[in-house]
Order: sequence, then structure tokens, then C-alpha cells
Amino acid sequence: MDIAFHYFAVKALAVRAGFDEDDAQLIAEYSQMVDDFDFYQAWICKNAPNYVKQPGFDIISSIVGIPIVNPVQTGFLADGHIINIDYFLLATGRFQRLTCAPFHFIYNDRDQIGRKNYRVYPAVDNDLSLIWEMMDSARSDYLAAKHGLPGGIYGNNRRFKRKALMKIGLLLHIFADTTAHQLFSGFDDGVNDVDLVFVKNNATGADETEKYKNLILDFIKKFPFVPKIGHMFVEHVPDLTHLTFGMRYKESGKKVDYTRSNTAEFIMRCEQIIRYLFSCTENEMMPDDEWMEFSEGLSRCFMADISTCSNEKSMVKVLRKVWENEFGGFFYIDPQQIKDDYILETEPLTNDEMMQLQEIPEEYRSGVKASFSEDFYLLNVCAEEVLVKLYGDYPRKLIGDEEMYPTAKKAAD
Repeated sequence: MDIAFHYFAVKALAVRAGFDEDDAQLIAEYSQMVDDFDFYQAWICKNAPNYVKQPGFDIISSIVGIPIVNPVQTGFLADGHIINIDYFLLATGRFQRLTCAPFHFIYNDRDQIGRKNYRVYPAVDNDLSLIWEMMDSARSDYLAAKHGLPGGIYGNNRRFKRKALMKIGLLLHIFADTTAHQLFSGFDDGVNDVDLVFVKNNATGADETEKYKNLILDFIKKFPFVPKIGHMFVEHVPDLTHLTFGMRYKESGKKVDYTRSNTAEFIMRCEQIIRYLFSCTENEMMPDDEWMEFSEGLSRCFMADISTCSNEKSMVKVLRKVWENEFGGFFYIDPQQIKDDYILETEPLTNDEMMQLQEIPEEYRSGVKASFSEDFYLLNVCAEEVLVKLYGDYPRKLIGDEEMYPTAKKAAD
């Protein structure tokens, strides 16, 4: 899925479920920020709070006593598109394990962890999947904060509640992607070797198969090597809300044909999400006839075609008109501005600091030290909790990691 679902649909669902404007906006922003949070460099940090230093976390490391923040990179998009450095990181096994699989192609259950040839299947409420366990826990935290529980390690109730809302948004992204990315794996593996059979535009009825096959060919020509990660071999087709498509994949040596309407599947996902959000606000789910009317509005919005937009800003411009016409004027998001606001101030490194950071390859050093915002640290905690849930304590160990840096440099070469 893309920003049409992760931000716009989630915002509409959260408002209808009874969240106030600010809380609904926060949930929707952090549903979308999973795609956009592409910080990967290690920074010397000047203001790391205690809650990012929890046992088992590796958000903060140190070299000779210097605190280093290792952002939990959840996304690989730059302005809505894969760029070269992100693509090269995407091609590394470590990046697939720590970004692709947990945040976009999550394992269905613990037995799949460690396997590359698993396939994502849609999670549903109360199905004992890993993502549902985390959503249930996030709901409990939100309800505790809503009813005034002190903030504990977060210092106050306001920060505790804000973190819970951000975590709900992040998890809704992962939950939604189990529908869009079903049958794919987050690793470079043969299960992702699929053929696009047909594509239909649900808004116009037009056959757009050649259009998307040509996009796939253009993508393959652009890069010297194309690993089989996720849905790369069918381009962006599984994410676009206005398409129906068919593909062919292999299962146990046999070819299997698969067809789905993204519009219809995404509406079913919306119903599961809004039921979850109603349970968070402790309101009753809307009657069936009201949901039917509401979902028809969602379907009309899903007909918007953003496949030709050149960047995320142009996507937002197109989608905002459509969604505000259907649901009112409360849609606004600028992921780049959110990321810019994470960095409060910077200053150059001293010569001594630069010398002490020599063990980190230059492309992974920020070159400055910085103070970061509260939201930056809270997002990293939310994402780190996902990794710890899947892989156990200290899931990344970025500093001095002999696996990450040589692999990434080799890919870049």
C-alpha cells in the first residue's frame, strides 16, 4: 500500500472511530512514516532521553563514551521513490531482516522467523499472529494512558499517550501491508519470482497490463542487478488502490495463478482496522448500513490514480482533493517536513570526535552531532520494540557490525 491508504484512509478511519483531530492525525502520520523514515546514519546525539536506553535496546551505543544514536530505519523511500543508496541498502541481507521483513512483509508467526522463503498472509483480529499480538499490546497501552496511568519511564502521561498513538499508527501500517504484500517475502528469495499476467484500472475499466510491464522492464534496466525482494518483479501494482491484477507464481514446483482487486481487498482491511480503532476509543462499531455507506466513500477515494505522480508531494496534492471532497477538510501531511523537524540543531564534529568515529564507514556517519526531537526518539522506541519482539534483545548492534558495513559497501560498489 502507499500513502493513499497508510495516511489518507487511516486518517478517515481514525476520525470516524472517535479519535479527536490531533490524535487521528498522529496515528495516520505514523502509519505513513513507516515508509518514509529512511534515516540510516549513526549520529552523535546530545540529548538522548532515558527511555531510549532501555535494557535490550540498541538505539543508543557508545564509542569511547560518546553517545551514538542508531536510528531504526523502517523505510527505504526518498520522496516516495527508491533512490540508489536506498536500493543498495535494500539489497543487503541485514536490511531485509531489519527493515523489509519486520515493517513491510512481517512474518505471520514465530516459526517463520529465520526463513527467507516464507510468504506473507493477511493477518486478522485475534488470529494470534505476531502483528496482532503487538496491536493488542499497543491498544492496552493506549487505554492505560487514556485513563490516566502515569507515564513511567516516559516521564509523564502526555508522552506515554503520544508514544502509544504513534505505535498504533506504525503497527497499522504493518497490519495493512499483510494484505497488500500477501504471498511475498521480505527477503531476496525465489518465492518472489512472479510474473505479472494482467492489470486492470478499476476506475476506467482499461487494460493497463502493458503500461506496468514496461515499468518493470524500465526498473530492471535502471539497476545493474535486481534481487527478488518483495513485489519488485510486479512493480508497485500490489500497492495501488485502484487496480485489479493477476500474477503467476510457483508453489511446490507448480505454477499458481492469483488474482485480486486491490480496491475490494483494501476495503476489507479498512473494516478490520476501524473495528480495532473503535475498540481503542471504547465506542461501539457503527451499524452495518452506516459502514456500507462509509466504505462506498472509501471505494470512491481509492479510485484516484497516483501512479504517474513524480513524487510524494504530488501524490498528496492529488489525493487531498479527492479525500477532502468525500470526507471533509482535515487531510494534511508532509513527511519530509516531519523528518526535518526531528533534527532540532546540529554542530560540526570536533577532530577528536571524527577520529573516534573512524570505525564507522564514512557513508554511515552523519558528519555532525545533533539534538533530536521527542517524536524522533519515540518513533525509534516504537520501531525498536517491533524488532525486539521478533528477534530478541539488542536486535541490531549497528556500531562495529562486521556484517552490515562490508555487505553494504560491496553492494554499492
